[in-house]
Amino acid sequence: RQVAANRPRLPQLSLEGWETQRERYRLSHRLIPDPPEAPRSTPSALLSRELLCEAQIQYLNQNFDSAADVFGRAIEADARLMPAYIGYINSIAAMDADPQQLDAAIRRFSATVDPRDPESAAVLDVYRAIHATRDGRVADAAARIRSLLDSQ
Repeated sequence: RQVAANRPRLPQLSLEGWETQRERYRLSHRLIPDPPEAPRSTPSALLSRELLCEAQIQYLNQNFDSAADVFGRAIEADARLMPAYIGYINSIAAMDADPQQLDAAIRRFSATVDPRDPESAAVLDVYRAIHATRDGRVADAAARIRSLLDSQ
């Protein structure tokens, strides 16, 4: 009825509801087989994915400070988890952090990107272009985007 009245609401979970949801995630993750090229799940891989989900919830609820903290913990648990870096950078940008903090986050992300992986390198270039635009370096951002489009 609320959606029909154009008044959607986010569900409010109690601590018990949150714990139940987290346990459901843990159990459902065990049902998903690992991709063939990936090693078997380790406790740190499970923890990093759980932290990633928690951070995404915080980000969607616009708790950017908390989201950045949890994305950072997910990165510590699995330094190869690209969505955690992206979420961390987005959270910092949403908090209007100082440019040095954002630059440090992008450098941290760039240290994990394999230059032989064109998709990861492209994502990194997009974030570098966004950062350049925020700093007023529009020509640099345009050159990066143009280079990405030309390589496709």
